[in-house]
Amino acid sequence: MDSITEPGTFGLLLTWHQLDLERPYYQDRLSHEHLALKEEHLDATMVGNFSPFLTHRLTVDKTGEKPTLHLAPCGQIPDGCVPKGLTTLKGHPAIEPLPDNYPLYFIKTDSTLMTGHNDIFNPEVRAFLVTIIDDIVRRSLRGRDSGFAAGKREAAETPLLSRPQELNRRFGEFYSVDVER
Repeated sequence: MDSITEPGTFGLLLTWHQLDLERPYYQDRLSHEHLALKEEHLDATMVGNFSPFLTHRLTVDKTGEKPTLHLAPCGQIPDGCVPKGLTTLKGHPAIEPLPDNYPLYFIKTDSTLMTGHNDIFNPEVRAFLVTIIDDIVRRSLRGRDSGFAAGKREAAETPLLSRPQELNRRFGEFYSVDVER
């Protein structure tokens, strides 16, 4: 018997009441007004549309010879990080300025980088992902006795995402390799 058709489960669904949750950490970044979290929207909202988690906005300028990435922390452009769509999980993201070694980035983008969910393998997205993976590998090998880490390639202590100029330089290297294939 399917769990949804079991009498006990069906009865629970009929009596289920979703609430508005008041949490002190869910607030608008600019006004610091506390906002209510609606359970029905928490059940249907993906991480990328949950404003307290958003950390950055990524856009691409394709007007030059090679595309240029623009990665900005949400604190610098709060209106660019407000989730769009059918959700009441609104407001300017509540995460304050991030330390250089912050382990998670929730990056919001737009049609300058991707035209939709199925556009994940376009040259710009692939080059961006390879650039980030390359940085992770470089930093994990830093200080080890290996030809890769000690020889041709060096790694900084802070993630590449916290160094926009270097991010663009390395993105350009991988983008040119990617496009030529």
